Amino acid sequence: MKVKEEMKIKYLLGVLGISVFALASCDNTASGETTLSTTISNTSTTQEVTTNQTTTENTNNNNDVPENNNTGTQETTSQTTTENTNNNQNDNSDNKRNKPTDLSKTSTLYIVGDSTVDEFLNADGSVKDSTYFYERCGWGGHIKDFTENITIKNFGASGRSSKDYVTTDYYNTIKSQLKEGDYLMIGFGHNDEKSDDAARFTDASKPITDNTSFKYSLYENYIKLAESKNATPILCTPIVRLSPTNDYTGSTAHITSTGDYRKAIVELGEEKNVKVIDLTTYTKNLYSSIGYDEAVYYHAITAGKSQTEPNVSTVDKTHINNFGSKSFDYFIATELYNDSNCYLGNYIKDEIEEPTKEKDLKINTKYTYVEYSAPTLPCSTASQFSTITSGWYGTAFGDTGGDPASAVNGYIAKETSAGVFQVGQSKDAATYYKGKIGDKAEGLSFCFRQISVNDDFTLSVDAKVLKVNGDGTQDGFGIMLRDACFAPKQDSSLMSNYVAAGIYRTSNATNVNFSRSNLTSITKSGNTLTSYPSVNDTVKFTLTRTGQKVVVTTTYGGTTYTTEYLDFDFVAMDSQYFYLGMFGARGTVVEFTNVSYEKTGTSQGA
Repeated sequence: MKVKEEMKIKYLLGVLGISVFALASCDNTASGETTLSTTISNTSTTQEVTTNQTTTENTNNNNDVPENNNTGTQETTSQTTTENTNNNQNDNSDNKRNKPTDLSKTSTLYIVGDSTVDEFLNADGSVKDSTYFYERCGWGGHIKDFTENITIKNFGASGRSSKDYVTTDYYNTIKSQLKEGDYLMIGFGHNDEKSDDAARFTDASKPITDNTSFKYSLYENYIKLAESKNATPILCTPIVRLSPTNDYTGSTAHITSTGDYRKAIVELGEEKNVKVIDLTTYTKNLYSSIGYDEAVYYHAITAGKSQTEPNVSTVDKTHINNFGSKSFDYFIATELYNDSNCYLGNYIKDEIEEPTKEKDLKINTKYTYVEYSAPTLPCSTASQFSTITSGWYGTAFGDTGGDPASAVNGYIAKETSAGVFQVGQSKDAATYYKGKIGDKAEGLSFCFRQISVNDDFTLSVDAKVLKVNGDGTQDGFGIMLRDACFAPKQDSSLMSNYVAAGIYRTSNATNVNFSRSNLTSITKSGNTLTSYPSVNDTVKFTLTRTGQKVVVTTTYGGTTYTTEYLDFDFVAMDSQYFYLGMFGARGTVVEFTNVSYEKTGTSQGA
């Protein structure tokens, strides 16, 4: 494998001392047909899940029968640990791998894991993170750059752990498509640590015989699945979380009160004779050697100081960017190539180039700089935005069709008596409407709390419709959790990401629960009503945040509609605060009572 002769000192220090657990059983058969890319609707969430796949072809037309074809039970070999002590270990220009001449082209490498593996791409291959300066892209997203003659399917799923990943359509697809000669690369840990979320938590301190343990989940759900198909499992330890103090001794390195998640994976590999690629130690050593100020450039950054300069204070300490993804995949590729016992290494190109910051760190082509600062509270002294209860504030902003602070325009976000709020826009006329809930603009009233991004919480309210004076479209009400909030102002550019337990109308549907994660469209949950609520109708809304998970519910007409959001981007503009509260727009005014806000704890983060 030929790489740049001028290896960066940061890379050499980063890999020094890495342990790679190489197994002879990484040899496997390769047979069957390559499956084309598929779009899957994940029934466990309201989000569309996209299978992104790349097939890299080799121009050498060899036979499709692999050498030393293994058609049944794999031979058990002893676990070996290889220490990377040679500073020139990745420069293999004089030590090319002796590849079989009859290498199969029908094998598929499936990559499963959490958001640190997810490519964050839409169904059409476009970037999901349109508001990020450096968008997220998990490791595995660039393995295709270093491979040939093998199909790559990255099935990373944001917010998932090894436990609840099995509820996704991704997992069902793997169960049906995985075949002899394929490979299953497994990358979990970040969300298995979430002891505050029973649906995702697994315990790294317990043995494989305990069905609540991390080892049990990895073995039963993934290793056994691969082996039952005569495919080859490969375990990857999780990348570290970026530490501003270069402290990688605790939770940043996945060592928690419920065990050491890296250690559990390493031990499982030894116990079950499965290859382990140690990304935890690699990223720990790399970041420690280059320091925080340089390590931030491997990670996603949500905002810029300008259109061309990143605001490093908004760095996402969990998720990497395209440069980070390509760099870590380069490391994975070299480890596979250099392991003579791993048949997958035959699919790594002989000549690959080490990624560099200068060449591979690129600004998101969709990013548009928006100048933003958190609002000074209270936002307004106008009477229609006054509140009584401490911590609540009123405002209206966006495409409001006039100055929302002027009473003539009918905006209200006011606590009329203790614990009773009126929120929306209208006047006494039979038809009077301004503002909107639209794909490319929003103008609404909002009565809110400013909350630290580190808090877990729940908000529940009862809503009674007082006025419906709109034109039958783009009106709505409910509760929402926003990334950013603004003082009263008419400005159609004032928008931010949000999720809503709410109801809003388009020209052809009345939608229940929705979100915004870009500046051009609203994402609907798929739930609809036969008609928009009428005056005096009542609705109950709740919104709960637990770590990376936000769950919204709307109860109307005896039916409860629930939508779950995982790893939603609430820090694209404001990296310090959330804005949680009640909203109303376009001819609709609602009275909110039984307003109950509770801080339930401190988030364990991503």
